[in-house]
Amino acid sequence: MYAINNISGQFLSSDLDNGLYIVIHNPNEVPPHILLIHKKKYYSLAYNKCVVGHDAIKLLSLFESKKTPLLLLSVSVNSSKENETIIAKTFSKYTVAGLDNTTCLTPIRESLSEILSVSFSKINFIFEMIPLLELNHLIKEVKQSNLESNISNATYLLNDYNQNDILTKIKNFQLKSNHGSTYTNKL
Repeated sequence: MYAINNISGQFLSSDLDNGLYIVIHNPNEVPPHILLIHKKKYYSLAYNKCVVGHDAIKLLSLFESKKTPLLLLSVSVNSSKENETIIAKTFSKYTVAGLDNTTCLTPIRESLSEILSVSFSKINFIFEMIPLLELNHLIKEVKQSNLESNISNATYLLNDYNQNDILTKIKNFQLKSNHGSTYTNKL
């Protein structure tokens, strides 16, 4: 398990500013889904689609209404138009997760490497990325939503997982989707 420390409190969609956020969606799941928010737009590579620059306020409001657990890491960076272009261009290279071992973290890793001038090339999991962000003093704040019962002393313990766990989950979602499941991915 990986400890995410210094969680400063409850996040509400009204707290969203024009900053850059790494969002851990359903952190209790193995593996969780990771998405990026920049300037109130969200970017997500999922098993069935890639979302580039959609309304993050609507998404976070939906998550609030469904009581979806989230961790939001605010990243120290200038919210420039150039950064928005880098993120959009990077995510636009992808169609779905799972092709050539891509995961939801792949375009986030590439975007942040370029924006922050920190190499994330050897990073495959969010629990590997967070320590590197901390080492470079790039996390401003960590907030949570609907995780109160899982947090002790401002710390959340994120489950370990591996590449096989990720690819198996992607494949399972794709199989459910192809067999008429009622599950639809909002990301």
